[in-house]
Amino acid sequence: MKAVRESVAIAQDEALELGVIDLVARDREELFAKSEGRKLKVAGGERVLHVVNARLHEIPMSWANRFLDALASPDVAILLILAGIFGLYTEFTNPGLVFPGVAGAICLVLGMVALQILPFSWYGLLLFLVGIGCFVAELFVTSYGALFAVGVVCFLLGGSMLFEMPELSDLRVSFWSVLVPAVTGLSLFMGLVLFAVGRSFRRPQIAGTGELLGMQGKAITALAPEGTVFLRGEYWNAHAEEPVAAGERVEVTAVDGLLLRVRRARPASPGA
Repeated sequence: MKAVRESVAIAQDEALELGVIDLVARDREELFAKSEGRKLKVAGGERVLHVVNARLHEIPMSWANRFLDALASPDVAILLILAGIFGLYTEFTNPGLVFPGVAGAICLVLGMVALQILPFSWYGLLLFLVGIGCFVAELFVTSYGALFAVGVVCFLLGGSMLFEMPELSDLRVSFWSVLVPAVTGLSLFMGLVLFAVGRSFRRPQIAGTGELLGMQGKAITALAPEGTVFLRGEYWNAHAEEPVAAGERVEVTAVDGLLLRVRRARPASPGA
């Protein structure tokens, strides 16, 4: 019952011992040979199987079943989850691209569908979340790459533990051929993003009104106390702290909307 309702999977020997299955066969011919003459209780009485010389009729899977069968692979599931993280991270760091966010959301939904089909460990999923948190925290905490490295390790451990089934080797993620290349590519991309964002945080503001503070210009009209100044190739309305004659140099002390607050520029020191 747990195999149906909770996707619990066990090894073939244990399943045979517990009575979950009746027999183990290597191929179809061995299955027919072992099934020949077995008695089954069905509606209406008992039936004896005669299948050795039976005519075979294969029923192909529907497209929906083929799609779900493709999702029921740990490698596919882990790639979908990592692709979803990649897409959403790209959208969050570059708002307005739309496509990465939509594609990432679709990949995450398909990954969640795969997790409903496959038995997975919450510990592995939790490690994935911790890895994402470490990558985000690296933006705001000066750890010199320590948090980033911890995030990479969490992704590798989480991916290897997500479908950890010691007795079922086919329900494991291919560590070296799938998980390591996928996590490496994701980490390189996120590392570049973190580096670029970090540089932008440390770079002085070069656009907007913030750059006007401390900048010097020329009074076009007398400021007594308001008038017009020429600054950065533009004419601005200005309010002076003290009367300033037309033609004098002024220095911006504050920006109040579209009004500059200025004062008479201080003369440069002899050593400047």
